[in-house]
Amino acid sequence: MAEVVGYDKYLDRRILKEYRDRPLEEVPGLPVHALKGLSEGDEKLLNESFYVKTVRDLAELKYVVWAQELVVLARMPQSKINMDLLKDKPIKKYETTPVKKILQSPVSALQGVSAADKNRLGKAFNVKTVSQFARLKYAKWAQEICAAVDGDFDGVSAAASAAGAAALGAAGLAASGSGPSDAASAYAPGQSVLRDESAADSSGSKWWRILLFILIIALLLFAIWYFLRGCGEKEGDAIDAGANQQPAPIEEVQPAEVEETPDAADANADVAPAPTPAPTGTDLQPGQDYAIQNGDTLYKLSRRAYGNQREWRKIFDANRAVIKNPDLLQTGRSIRIP
Repeated sequence: MAEVVGYDKYLDRRILKEYRDRPLEEVPGLPVHALKGLSEGDEKLLNESFYVKTVRDLAELKYVVWAQELVVLARMPQSKINMDLLKDKPIKKYETTPVKKILQSPVSALQGVSAADKNRLGKAFNVKTVSQFARLKYAKWAQEICAAVDGDFDGVSAAASAAGAAALGAAGLAASGSGPSDAASAYAPGQSVLRDESAADSSGSKWWRILLFILIIALLLFAIWYFLRGCGEKEGDAIDAGANQQPAPIEEVQPAEVEETPDAADANADVAPAPTPAPTGTDLQPGQDYAIQNGDTLYKLSRRAYGNQREWRKIFDANRAVIKNPDLLQTGRSIRIP
């Protein structure tokens, strides 16, 4: 018997646990419900329709093989297919129907599959069309197991490829550039199918990795947004805290008494006293023009004008012609307190 690499692991995924200690040579003779996911009720329906009892019976079920032949032929141009050689497979109604259309027809389009059989297949496996019957996974598992036991791809796959080659004819094979072996490779059971399955598993893992990567990126972006939002709130709280602090009392310094001479008094009498500038930090009134001073921010101006820093955008929107960057105020620029 040819050795199939990784077949033990493959059987673990296809055979029920209570049957895994059996030698591989015995698996084709096991009851068909030994396949994982196929219940005794499904086995009963298969037996009622097709007298299928064992794994090998399912692997060699001729209706599945016929459906698989049609799948292979559907890949060829319809003009290259000799439909006369297929007339014993579809019922008379479908003898002249293109192969691709037969695949989409009810499974009862195959000769020997009755309406009751079609209903049983639909109930057990949700198989409704010929194409779905050809791809029935339990039949493919059974074919792979039997091919591994037989040590080659003779039997089911050889019969299917020979029938496909006959239906195509020599001219059709030459025109399509393929041969019987190419037709059989479309669904040949055994090691090649296992490799395709591994590739499918690898593809699934790749998509999971991509989705995980996208999720990580989304979480990082959310964390950055949350951090920046928190920093803005902390800055606002700091401004509130600073605004609520009472300034330290300033001791009044009594000016020293200076004795003025008459001439000095006359000179001071002719000079008008300079206006005292408004101290920094006084309350602002809406509608007032204000010259930006060193250390001012929109938060501070909002606190001074409205009693809280949350109205800073109102000041910014009213002075967009002067303030280009809300985080960068130019000292000396005159703005309007709205």
